[in-house]
Amino acid sequence: MVDNIWPVNAVTGAPSYTGRKLRQTGAPAFAGATSARPLGARTGVRPGTSPTTVTATSSLWTVQPFAGAADLHTAVEAGPYQFAFDAVATGAVTAAHASLTRIDIIYVQIDDPAEADGSSVPAATRKYLAGTAGSGIPPTTPARSFVIAHLNVPISGGGAPAVTWVAPYMAAAGATVRVKDAAQRDLTSTWSQGDEVQRLDTDATELRDAVGWRSRSNGWVSFTPTLQGITIGNGTIDARYRRDGDCVDVEFSIGWGTTTSAAGAFGISFPFAGIAKYAGVAKYFALGVVIAADSSAGAPGTVPGVIVAESSSTVAKFYATSGSGVTTLVPMANTLIPFTTGDTVSGSFRYQAASTS
Repeated sequence: MVDNIWPVNAVTGAPSYTGRKLRQTGAPAFAGATSARPLGARTGVRPGTSPTTVTATSSLWTVQPFAGAADLHTAVEAGPYQFAFDAVATGAVTAAHASLTRIDIIYVQIDDPAEADGSSVPAATRKYLAGTAGSGIPPTTPARSFVIAHLNVPISGGGAPAVTWVAPYMAAAGATVRVKDAAQRDLTSTWSQGDEVQRLDTDATELRDAVGWRSRSNGWVSFTPTLQGITIGNGTIDARYRRDGDCVDVEFSIGWGTTTSAAGAFGISFPFAGIAKYAGVAKYFALGVVIAADSSAGAPGTVPGVIVAESSSTVAKFYATSGSGVTTLVPMANTLIPFTTGDTVSGSFRYQAASTS
């Protein structure tokens, strides 16, 4: 290895440049440096590349133009390659098996004879490889390559393969890295403290700290909870959460419709499992407040209550006073007030999730 600088003019023939030297001096622009590969980069496609870049019929695969970066060669000093495909690529899909499904891959391969990789012509190529029918797994990724899509091939006569976009995303130095989900995030074991990812499956931002991944607040996210004691029917349920590490805030409103029914004590599921301590609490572990609103003429109006964790780390339960002037808490249920169309149960609470991401 030598000391390189770029761009400068050569003086009496020095410095001279090779492809490797130019890749090395371009490395500072990319995220992905590690102690093992200080000149390396995160391999992937350019952020913004469409998940529909790859399509397939039962006989033909098609890949649209895209660009990216790849750090795939063995030598630590090889540096990251930049590539761009400016035309559509196509190829034949291997015929489907008569009775077994198959997973094929579309991948990008980098060839550079100067890196003694066994190739003869420098190239970046989009390629296809059929999997083994019935195995349930994709084929092994070839050397100097990364997979951008899976083709889930049905049995013969089952129609076109379903395409699953699995491409990793490259990133600029210091930028947030996009990942498809936690599984794709964890394919890389060389994250450093302070690295940040955006989960495309949850739209959450996660920060790598000294312990592991910690979710950061990324605004409110809607979710569909499981209700306890209430069958929503044609009623409404509006629920959302906001998360920062293991701290989760939840807001919800349940509206009665003409076919909404209730039986038993009311409760709502956590968007993420809570700490084990909640499951071990025989009595109340207060988390928040809940209000039942009765819209019927002459009704008491509203009945306040509390939201608690009680013998469960996955469900929050609702408790309310048993009546005017009575301070005893009882499970909130249909016997508390005669819930009918137009009535609501709403509340908010904060709890500790079992994990930080």
